[in-house]
Amino acid sequence: GSSDSDSEIFTHGELVTSAIMYGTIDELSSDNHEIINVDHYKVYCEEDEDDIGLVDVLDRICSVLENKSYKIANISLGPEVPAPDDEPNLWTSTLDKIAGDGSILLVIAAGNTGGILKNSPQDYDLARIQPPADMLNGLSIGAANSNADIWERANYSSVGPGRRPGYVKPDALFFGGDDEPTGDKLRLLGLYDFEEKLKFGTSYAAPLVTRLAARLDNMTLGKMNVATLRALLIHSTESTSDKKGCGWGRITDSIENYIFCDDNTVTVIYQGTLTKSSGVRAAIPCPESLKISKTKIDLAATLCFYTEVDHKHPVSYSRAGIEVTFRPHSEKFKINKETGKMALEANTRALFNKENILGNEQNLRKDAHKWETCYKVNDVFQASTINDPALDIKYLTRDEGHALTSKEMASLPILNYSLVITLRTRKNTNLY
Repeated sequence: GSSDSDSEIFTHGELVTSAIMYGTIDELSSDNHEIINVDHYKVYCEEDEDDIGLVDVLDRICSVLENKSYKIANISLGPEVPAPDDEPNLWTSTLDKIAGDGSILLVIAAGNTGGILKNSPQDYDLARIQPPADMLNGLSIGAANSNADIWERANYSSVGPGRRPGYVKPDALFFGGDDEPTGDKLRLLGLYDFEEKLKFGTSYAAPLVTRLAARLDNMTLGKMNVATLRALLIHSTESTSDKKGCGWGRITDSIENYIFCDDNTVTVIYQGTLTKSSGVRAAIPCPESLKISKTKIDLAATLCFYTEVDHKHPVSYSRAGIEVTFRPHSEKFKINKETGKMALEANTRALFNKENILGNEQNLRKDAHKWETCYKVNDVFQASTINDPALDIKYLTRDEGHALTSKEMASLPILNYSLVITLRTRKNTNLY
């Protein structure tokens, strides 16, 4: 019931909603254009401008999320402060708790403070992502400056890293318009006057990703869980060496690329829940014809899961983790040189390790990657080196940074996860 005379606030919310419903104006003329149903909630008014923490705004958002059942939600606002390294912001910890069961995909705008780096690179911390974009259980979206093949982080897009865990933030970029005078802008449709609006900002990149997730959910008839939707978006990214600015890269905007594979490519999705520490073994399909083909295989794997959080212990913020072990050949075992005994499990290949996931950051713990809730890895190997390959997925737990007791282990909360694997052969093998 708050009165609001500030037209900029209305315009912001109007265009965020338009981006989800219609996408960009360029999409309107496509044959497969889809209108997405949206519930729009007004949560910000003039009176909130005096509260730097926007606590009342957060309360309004939580009231909606706790009383309604949504699979996907977009948040394109938050406190205008950089994400802290230590104790998480109230927005972050509160929304992480709500999303921790894996029932909702929260897509968050990363913030528009990256432009600080242009003139004051020494003020890097002020350009970092803004809460709640540092959420563990959310998908934070920065802005790319172009939809073309050549792109980079838009100058204004806030940068990472995030906290630990949650180090690779923003999770990814999407075209959000260029702030340079001659740069490409987003062409959005005004909902009140149906006029074209030229805009840029992570506030608009995020809802375009929200739209993409909703379309993906519709095309698959709702059969994919929230972790899979999030994993597929990250899996689609065009990688970049600038993880602190771009996260895992720029998300692919073509919906067909998520659903269909070419003749030499196959994507396998493992989704479900883990309820005990023993975990599961996921077999990777490997036809006999592939084993004898003289080709290299490109493997891409993306893992995503949801976890309860402990805001009182920032270093051990995530209460659950996942350890993934890649066993490429089921008939190759190590022999203990001292005892002469053969190992019980097939040999492993380094894939889901700290270096591949987080790089060579020296200030991170050896097992830091196991508590990250979303990450992507890549590998290349000869087809002749695999035979009935498999991935072992193990549920890890901790409470206040310590291992759980046997009694606590017996009543572990359900952990929603998804693992997306793509195999691509470099020669024509008709793999699909």
